[in-house]
Amino acid sequence: MPIPPATASDKFSFTKMHALGNDYIFFNTAEHPTIESLSPSIAKHLCDRNRGIGADGIICVAPVSCNRVRMRMFNADGSEAEMCGNGLRQLARFAWEEKLVETAEFFVDTKAGERHVFLELDRDGLIRSIRANMGAPILAPSQIPVTNKFQTQNGIASCSVQTPTGTFPFHAVSMGNPHAICFTTLDCINVAATGSHLELRSDLFPARANIEFAEIVHSKLVKMRVWERGSGETQACGTGACAVVVAGVLTGRLEKTCNVILLGGELSVEWHSDGNVFLTGNAQTVFKGVINSAFMSSEQN
Repeated sequence: MPIPPATASDKFSFTKMHALGNDYIFFNTAEHPTIESLSPSIAKHLCDRNRGIGADGIICVAPVSCNRVRMRMFNADGSEAEMCGNGLRQLARFAWEEKLVETAEFFVDTKAGERHVFLELDRDGLIRSIRANMGAPILAPSQIPVTNKFQTQNGIASCSVQTPTGTFPFHAVSMGNPHAICFTTLDCINVAATGSHLELRSDLFPARANIEFAEIVHSKLVKMRVWERGSGETQACGTGACAVVVAGVLTGRLEKTCNVILLGGELSVEWHSDGNVFLTGNAQTVFKGVINSAFMSSEQN
């Protein structure tokens, strides 16, 4: 439901952040409780790069305790997502800088479950890097979810998929949100045409999917591009990087510790023996601002 009407004096403060160019608008819901009730049209209005602030999505952060916060994430099209790896690292910086937590190691409640984040600080207390336990990958087809067109082979759900640019094998993994991964040569893929076509294929992905295209450099290095569900092609995707590594390991292409090169930069992924996947990178604050209530209640024209 839309944000209730507000008076002209009402202001909504926000922080714009990015991780490898994957950018989000952050709101502290302790200050703005109604922000979590934003309508899809207002979310799209805020994320519009020409008429709004501009972002791949919106993340609302609510303090829970001295070492725990809650995360809600909305894509650029207004749909709600379970969570986001790059967004999670941005949230870690946001929560620390806004003093929503008191410890450099804390927990984040997401729609995909609890996540554990670790801030590496220098001697002055400034953040050097951010590490997140992304949890164990979900590989059961019905839980990713994918339809029965995907069949499990070597521990991973796979399917040969016809796309606008050819037929390619895809592998499905969930990192709390659904991913479909194709190992190929990046130069021969039209990411926009293929990604947008596959994201909405309900006969394959009942909850839509993030689509990754990955090219192996060697067993410890992979390049990838991503078409994100609800946002289009983005500069980077943390959960996508994790999903690519998991799929690469299960198909014999990658080792369990490797780097992932995205359009926006590089991430480190480790798949530990206990089943958990760890993602390491950084995140930056871009700017802070204030939106008036007229902007928040207006529809995009």
